[in-house]
Amino acid sequence: MNDFDITDIENAVSDVIRTMGVSSHVWNNRPKATDDTIDDFVVVKVSGGITDKAALGQCRLAVHLFARDVSEMKNSKRLSVMQKALEGLPLWIDKY
Repeated sequence: MNDFDITDIENAVSDVIRTMGVSSHVWNNRPKATDDTIDDFVVVKVSGGITDKAALGQCRLAVHLFARDVSEMKNSKRLSVMQKALEGLPLWIDKY
């Protein structure tokens, strides 16, 4: 039986996303509201739990990108920059 902790996985990925410069605001749950000074943020969430595969564990990890609207329209430019920054996300982070 492997000992996989969902919070450890979310925190490890959140730290890497911060380091990559995708956003300095990375959380494991979507906030109900944000400060007016926050223009973008990322939510990292393991969805559905972890399946133990004996030697390995398997889970789905969702990375949600949010950017404040500009002139009441979706900020597609900022979302594209954030998404492109995620392309360098490593497949392995420590034991995950």
